[in-house]
Amino acid sequence: MIVKVLADELTKRYNKPDEPPVVVIGAPTGIAAVGIEGTTLHSLLKLEVQQGSIGEYHALKPTQLSKLKHQLSKVKLFVMDEFSMVANTMLVKIHLRLCEISGNYSLRKYNNLKS
Repeated sequence: MIVKVLADELTKRYNKPDEPPVVVIGAPTGIAAVGIEGTTLHSLLKLEVQQGSIGEYHALKPTQLSKLKHQLSKVKLFVMDEFSMVANTMLVKIHLRLCEISGNYSLRKYNNLKS
């Protein structure tokens, strides 16, 4: 609940009409995502769902990457709910996708999602 209140307040303060969101909220499962009025991490970051296996990471096609970069271009806060349910392999995929979006493949902390 506090996640939603924080996200709503930041959205009110910083989001401008007709611009990408400044706050994105993701969760590892659909039920968790609905509970916080967010989306699944898979959907948010365009990661493939591979049940029963670790699965491979696949880079996005240039058009998909461009669209995702635009959708996340104004993000100031990325909330990942139910973090304890996120497998280490999924964390690696999230890291790789954020690197792909930012163009920064450093292991350093993200300062900004913008490219």
